[in-house]
Amino acid sequence: MAAPARATGPPARATAADVHELYALRSQIGAGGYAVVHLATRVSDGVRVAMKIMDMTQRSESERANVWYEIGLLAKLNDEHVIRLHEFFHERDEVRSIHWSPYDRVGVVNADP
Repeated sequence: MAAPARATGPPARATAADVHELYALRSQIGAGGYAVVHLATRVSDGVRVAMKIMDMTQRSESERANVWYEIGLLAKLNDEHVIRLHEFFHERDEVRSIHWSPYDRVGVVNADP
């Protein structure tokens, strides 16, 4: 599967409201300490991605800082074995990050439709 087109440099920033125009949310594929991950499809070309949705309303300042630290690190990484941050969307109470990986260890994101 081909990688989604991505400009060089930091990912694009938009509001969380914009994400609904660009991606169709599908099933939940995971959950963690402060996020839920959904399978999503990019509307423009049908590319499947993982959308990590982080509710920031109940997060401490240090947890919020960790979210931005993680986004900063992922934006700089380019390794075939590390999931790639494609872009992220932010509003005051929510952050949605869009990820793609050529190595999908659970076979969900890159699976055939």
